[in-house]
Amino acid sequence: MLFNMALKNGNLISINEVKSGLKCDCFCPVCNSQLVARKGKIKVHHFAHYNSNECESYGESMLHLLAKKILKENKYIMIPSFSVKTGNYSERKKVKFEKISVERDFKDIKPDIIAWKDSSSFCFIEIAVTHKVDDDKLIKIKEY
Repeated sequence: MLFNMALKNGNLISINEVKSGLKCDCFCPVCNSQLVARKGKIKVHHFAHYNSNECESYGESMLHLLAKKILKENKYIMIPSFSVKTGNYSERKKVKFEKISVERDFKDIKPDIIAWKDSSSFCFIEIAVTHKVDDDKLIKIKEY
C-alpha cells in the first residue's frame, strides 16, 4: 500500500510538500523509522521505509493521524441526524467546533480529540480505524 503522508518535525506532512529522497527528512508515525520520499516519473509519489520493511500498522496509523489532522484544521464533523420520533437516521448534520485539542489529558484519560462547541460545552472524539476504545475508557468517557 502506498502512502503520501509522513511525520516531519512532529507534524503530518504531504509528499507534495517535501523534497525527493532522504532530503525529505520524514519519519514513520508508527515505528519512527526514517522514510524516503519516492517522487519518480512512473509510480504515484509516496513514502517508503528506508533500510527496513514496511510497518504492519502503517496504513491504519496514518489514517488515524490524518483524521485527527483534518478535524483539527477544519473544526467540524458530519454526523447523521437521529429522529427520536421515527427512530431513524436521516440527513447528515454539520457540527462545528470553536476549539479542538488533540491527544490532551483529561483527568485520567487521553481522548484522541477534545472538541469544544463553546467555552462550556465539549465532547470527546475517538478515531477508530482498527482498534476500538476499550471498555474501561468508554465507561470513563460516558461518565465525564
